[in-house]
Amino acid sequence: MNPKTFGLTLKQARLNKGMTQEQLAEIFGVTNRTISR
Repeated sequence: MNPKTFGLTLKQARLNKGMTQEQLAEIFGVTNRTISR
């Protein structure tokens, strides 16, 4: 899976769960900036 496809898949899954980038970053233990990239 290329990075762009992965990013879109992750974004869609996050939105389906009603999560913010900040919440997802906290789960993964990274900054929200990392998630936004």
